[in-house]
Amino acid sequence: MPRQVRQAARAEEQLRLATALAYLSAAQRQAIELHYLQDWSLERIGQRMNKTKGAVASLIYRGTSKLRELLVNESRGDHG
Repeated sequence: MPRQVRQAARAEEQLRLATALAYLSAAQRQAIELHYLQDWSLERIGQRMNKTKGAVASLIYRGTSKLRELLVNESRGDHG
């Protein structure tokens, strides 16, 4: 696959993810971004957000579940 095509596909995936992230609660989005993009531990995120490790894990679980649902529905063309 040509480099420009790969770059365009990657940019499209990033846009899809950014759009889906906007549908999450602020807490879910923050926990996911800190954990997956900043590589923070659950404990560190909990300290930052004033939540327990379990609460952070729950935010990440619910948020990633919602992201998965949104991205699957979007790829199928379901918009509602």
